[in-house]
Amino acid sequence: MARCCPDELNPESWSEDAPYIWEQIVALWGRESVEARVMCARFGFEGVPREPIAQIAERVSLKPYRCSELVQQVLQRIPFVSDDVPVDVLFEDEHLLVVAKPPHTSVTPRNRSRGGAMLNRAAHHLRPPACASGGDGGDGGGGPAVFVPAPSALAPRRAASAAIVAEPFVVHRLDFNTSGVLLFAKTSAAANRLSEQFREPGRVRKAYLALCAVGPAAPAAGEWVHVDAPLGREDRSRQMVRADGKSASTRLRRVACGGEASHGGGRIGGSGGGSGTDGIALVVARPLTGRTHQIRVHAAHAGLPLLGDDVYGVESALLDRHALHAWRISFDHPATGERVRIDAPLPADLAAAARALGLALPADVLLDALARFDDLDGA
Repeated sequence: MARCCPDELNPESWSEDAPYIWEQIVALWGRESVEARVMCARFGFEGVPREPIAQIAERVSLKPYRCSELVQQVLQRIPFVSDDVPVDVLFEDEHLLVVAKPPHTSVTPRNRSRGGAMLNRAAHHLRPPACASGGDGGDGGGGPAVFVPAPSALAPRRAASAAIVAEPFVVHRLDFNTSGVLLFAKTSAAANRLSEQFREPGRVRKAYLALCAVGPAAPAAGEWVHVDAPLGREDRSRQMVRADGKSASTRLRRVACGGEASHGGGRIGGSGGGSGTDGIALVVARPLTGRTHQIRVHAAHAGLPLLGDDVYGVESALLDRHALHAWRISFDHPATGERVRIDAPLPADLAAAARALGLALPADVLLDALARFDDLDGA
């Protein structure tokens, strides 16, 4: 569970972010406050030399751990920028917001002062009317809406110009290039209950759709195959199947097969066995654990490398991202306890690629293939 994932300052964007962040600190607490003094020394605002936490803590008469907490609390109270970009709402009530995430979009921004992520779009969607910049049909003049978490004991002041509302909680994530169902919680109570479900095996059930090349080692069409292969890091950005990795399990099924054997690219990654491919398949993937890049690595390992995946799969001239879509999620509603199931339709780019490859995607095939979705408890 998280508000905005990074509560730190990214050196790569420091020159752009620092002025805004310092401006907000001064507005919230004042230039002579202990918060401003600590942040100034910690991050070198206004040319002040940066100092380690222990040295700062001694100078402001705080214990080092308390000084570290103050830094995090100050960063968490920097007004969160929202983006005026519509979201495709799949489900919404007073506790939840579920949207269809497009590809090429991150779930969280690099820090609170930056936009461009789904969390920023969700925050704008949930803004109260008073937060709308420029008024109804006006010329602007207020800038983007900002969202400020409730004050803490170390942060009693607030910006008079900002509406004090909480941005949504992030309870799970999708990769930058993965599209599909994305769930936000509107309240801390809902976020806590959902986070508990995500930690318990089988409570939250997810199904993904992928367009895959069919390799020589691919499983037979129509049957579920259980890939139980531990995953670990190959380098900073790649995962791999390795004996000393963390346990990881995925169930895969080819539900629509055929298509053209040529997909405009060649083998460039993965471990699916061999360089040739024999057609294209729509694959349903049920991750039973939640490791980084799990479906992409396991699909390649099973002989079904994803199209457009330049790390583990095969190139495709038809796609500018890996062909993976979070199609369905089911969970217990955090307030009522009722089972909720939400689907996100296959996005236009994947549907167009399937058509171009001659792969038929009739609705009845999908429904038949996924009819046992809620029975797959991880066995």
